[in-house]
Amino acid sequence: MCTGGLTSLQRDVLRCEMELQNLRQGRSRAIRDRLGLSAVRYEQILRSLVGVPDAVAFAPDVMHRVERRLHSQEPRDPRAQK
Repeated sequence: MCTGGLTSLQRDVLRCEMELQNLRQGRSRAIRDRLGLSAVRYEQILRSLVGVPDAVAFAPDVMHRVERRLHSQEPRDPRAQK
């Protein structure tokens, strides 16, 4: 597993996401307690790792789930639905 390209914060965010993946309530609080980050900043870091080979190698399940979630949230062009 090659993680040389990830910062310690990025690795911590990925580990945290692995642990919190099924937590719905109290997620923001858990993120703040564990990492000292707001939920918004945490999500920004996660999104920035989509497509980063080292992140995919470190946490493939997390990165695939985040990528699927991002693609499902993309607004669709109404002109494309003809």
